[in-house]
Amino acid sequence: MFAALVALSPGSPVQAQPAATHPGGRDIVIGQSYLLTSAVLGDQRRINVYLPDGYGDPGRSFPVLFLLDGGEHEDFHHITGLAQINAAYG
Repeated sequence: MFAALVALSPGSPVQAQPAATHPGGRDIVIGQSYLLTSAVLGDQRRINVYLPDGYGDPGRSFPVLFLLDGGEHEDFHHITGLAQINAAYG
């Protein structure tokens, strides 16, 4: 974990490159994104949903977290990553 933080720090000599420049690179995918039409707003809104491992298993329940301002290019990945860590370690 520490090495990853150092590699991503601003002063690090390692710079992030687009996956296309690195053979074998792949997208990081977490959750699903949906486009919903709102008759009230007369517009479309995007919602992003993350479901933890085990969601839908009989007898299990999970807390719900609503992130009101955090799209795919904002805080969605940070928050879902924290949710994964929390679920893994209770």
